Amino acid sequence: MRQRVLSGRLDFFATPANRARFAGQARHCVVLFVLAPCLVLSAIVLAWLFEALWHALAHVLLLACLSMLVMQAGQICWPRLPFTLPLNRRWAGAPLTIQLFGAGALSVLFGPYAAFAHARLAWTIGTIAVAVSGVLVMEGVLPARLNRRLRWLESES
Repeated sequence: MRQRVLSGRLDFFATPANRARFAGQARHCVVLFVLAPCLVLSAIVLAWLFEALWHALAHVLLLACLSMLVMQAGQICWPRLPFTLPLNRRWAGAPLTIQLFGAGALSVLFGPYAAFAHARLAWTIGTIAVAVSGVLVMEGVLPARLNRRLRWLESES
């Protein structure tokens, strides 16, 4: 069994777990238990407001893709396994704050484009296709990056 000391505690590596898959599955749990219920509720409310189910689903699909892209970008910028690093109270909220400001800036910049694209069906379909393909590309890129960046967990045994 490998072990190493990290800030006064021992980390044990007894299983041949894939670190990138573990970190990706943690993100998928957040999507499943936090994002999905919010999106379902948003779809219900938007379908009631718009009186057109396809319109609400198009909005919710785009929101889901953009949310996934923001989470994937956060995981690419700050790759880590959940609950493995000691809490640094000074910088604990910095990644979340930067991610929230980035999402806010993205929404401000995306607003004028959405107003333009939403009026044209082909542009709307193209935008959703680009967002879905972006999520799929990031899902393919993330494991390699996470494996490279999370290798330090075993390197100092």
